[in-house]
Amino acid sequence: MNILVNGQPFVPDKTPATMSELFDMIHERDLNGQGIISQVLLDGELIEFPEPDEAFPPYGFTGRTIEIVVEQGQAIIGRAVADGLELLRMLQDEMIRCVEQFRLGELETGNEMLGMVLDKLHVFLEYVTEVMQFSKNLLDIAPDERRMQDLGRRTAEQIGALFASQESSDYVLLSDILEFEMAPLLQQWQQALESSFHFSI
Repeated sequence: MNILVNGQPFVPDKTPATMSELFDMIHERDLNGQGIISQVLLDGELIEFPEPDEAFPPYGFTGRTIEIVVEQGQAIIGRAVADGLELLRMLQDEMIRCVEQFRLGELETGNEMLGMVLDKLHVFLEYVTEVMQFSKNLLDIAPDERRMQDLGRRTAEQIGALFASQESSDYVLLSDILEFEMAPLLQQWQQALESSFHFSI
């Protein structure tokens, strides 16, 4: 069985009993320091281990190559922030289309699109929380937490207002909230991410 770390052959000092033990061996040889295992591939297929002490080699693995990708934390956060910004752009586009549908009186289509917007908003808020926690724990980078929390609180308030206007069938108010409250909030989220993680932009 071949073990590759960032494309280079890796020969353990002894045969590891678990994947966790293999990871520890890799970290011990990390000359750059602060390297984080970001991906594990078995014969080119990306996998996730349900248990931290998955046996080595993994159960049922019949391939020939285990490839492990080790990256610096800033590179991982940079990719995560870029994904978050892309999600924001998608939200902005969908929000504009949603408002257009409500303004045209296409309530069924508008409500469907609103559901998708709200789902993405929840995903985005969870994503930002995870990125902030990761940066604080592993990189000692402290994003503007107070600003992020304020944006999160204001976003949650507007989500509540959207639900309330939807329940009362006040689609004029709902459209106004999307266009004049939520859209500017998304712009502020973009600015906050870019300024807090400026190294990754």
